[in-house]
Amino acid sequence: MKVFSRIVLAIVAAGSCAAASAQLSDAADQERRARNREEAIANYERMQQRGDMQRSDMRRERTYDDKRHHDDKTVGQRIDHGTQATKNFTHRTLNKMRNFGEKQQRKHPMPSPGTPEPDKAPHAIGK
Repeated sequence: MKVFSRIVLAIVAAGSCAAASAQLSDAADQERRARNREEAIANYERMQQRGDMQRSDMRRERTYDDKRHHDDKTVGQRIDHGTQATKNFTHRTLNKMRNFGEKQQRKHPMPSPGTPEPDKAPHAIGK
């Protein structure tokens, strides 16, 4: 039991050393983020002071010519579309399951009730 506890203690010590080294790199990361934040604020202020650019030019133009974006649909229409798609998927899956079941019934028909089952002992595993 002493060996096991020593191994656990060694693993915990190694993990704490790794965590301490990670914290040292966090300081450099914080400095980099602070520098990036200052640059972004300076860039924003510089853009605000420019008088020759209109506000619409500063913003990124959005184009919705793509078929993936349908902003003209209402929330209710989007919900109805999602509901119908789910319903169609469910029905398709149910039909596939029915077809599979029917195909299995044709391949392996069930014996009629009261029919004795053949003796499987000669073919059983381990005999």
